[in-house]
Amino acid sequence: MSYGSEFHATKDPKTTGREVPRPGERGEGETVTAKSTARGPGEASIAAARKLCAPAALAMVVALGTLSIAALAPRCAAGSALRFDCLANSAGCPEVVIEGDPWPEIPGLGPSPFRGYGDPSIRKAPNGNRLWLSYSFLSLHTEPGDPSIVEGTVGIHLASSDDGGETWQFRRKLWRPRTLSDPAPPGGAGISAHEVSSLTPWISGSRVRWFGMQFQYFIPFGPEGRRPNSMHFRVRRARRPVKLGRPPEARLGGQLTDPVWQLDVNLSTLDPSLAPCSIWTEPSLFGQEGRLFLVAQCLIYDVASGKRRPKQEFVGVFVTEGTGPVDRFDWRWLGKLTTSSDAKTLKGAVLTQAEVTTSRDGSLLLLVTPKRLKPRERHRGCRALELASLDPPRLRRDDAGKPIVRADIRSPDSTGLGPGLCSYDPASSTGILFVRTEIDEVLPEVIFRLHETGIHP
Repeated sequence: MSYGSEFHATKDPKTTGREVPRPGERGEGETVTAKSTARGPGEASIAAARKLCAPAALAMVVALGTLSIAALAPRCAAGSALRFDCLANSAGCPEVVIEGDPWPEIPGLGPSPFRGYGDPSIRKAPNGNRLWLSYSFLSLHTEPGDPSIVEGTVGIHLASSDDGGETWQFRRKLWRPRTLSDPAPPGGAGISAHEVSSLTPWISGSRVRWFGMQFQYFIPFGPEGRRPNSMHFRVRRARRPVKLGRPPEARLGGQLTDPVWQLDVNLSTLDPSLAPCSIWTEPSLFGQEGRLFLVAQCLIYDVASGKRRPKQEFVGVFVTEGTGPVDRFDWRWLGKLTTSSDAKTLKGAVLTQAEVTTSRDGSLLLLVTPKRLKPRERHRGCRALELASLDPPRLRRDDAGKPIVRADIRSPDSTGLGPGLCSYDPASSTGILFVRTEIDEVLPEVIFRLHETGIHP
């Protein structure tokens, strides 16, 4: 998601005149099929729902007090999908509050200008009703000096719910930002950033283990921004999610990751077709039938020019058995899951923040955020796609070869980096979790807001 480089200042945060490099832009007014200002079918309009998939005859299914389209979707015309707008201050997509983990404040001045929750990953425990949620937590780090340096950074926090997602309680910090010197050239002091975490239970026979993964990189103090040669994944395993905050861990990266970061696996070397993948980003883990799947986005940069090649990029799938020490896992390449043509179909230049999950009918889903790259990077909401299988990696497609979309969630009033960054578990009353961003270039302010939509694809 790239939070860390979105806020940097060389003045104390209580002063004015700070700057936010590459702040994004105001939201576009995107036309959607229907809007909802109420959570749950009791306040939803069946007439509006009928418009979603016209001219097909539709049925609205009420499941556990929220709107479900698990049965509705097969009756929709090809290419149709449930459309939903998540708007600011809407009763239809209330903001998620995590008790015990308030947004950071500056003493005597109020809320930090860099704050919020992002990149959710929600999973139900297989041996109970508890829901677990890992998420990115935005905060500021002030480095003393003359002048002092204020740097925005991100850590990974963990929360849980024992009432089906109605309320959430903070449990612990899993990965914390820390100051360090970059071990790779050109060196220098800075701070680590940790974002786009993923949780999954893994079951083999009677054994249950939890895996957690996050995307990590180094931000030097100053206006430079995050360093691509530090980007890599870190994965841990534990008996319970609250234990994932402890090492040991494995490091996975790509061609551009500097060797000083001591990778255990260079994912770009696992198959000749992956050699162009400069950076792997936006990881998602999924446990199925005793195996651990990793879904990630391949970023490709031309070696000679340094230019990005988005038309060659894709979301791909790796797998391991999940046994033995995590730093010795035998990761294998399974294949591409999406292509640039899929991104174009879904109104993006690339597809990012992929997550594998299941619907209430038990079928596999792939959540993705289409992303525009020009004139400025902007996320364009969230799409829930039907997933045929992980091995081999294959989306369900219509007769024209296009991905079948179950749900399409957007936020026309979201500013800055745009909306998206979704997660879903069928056991949670929240439905799809969705992130809206707000960036004010005058104050300046960078805010990420986590919302529940009540949408069950």
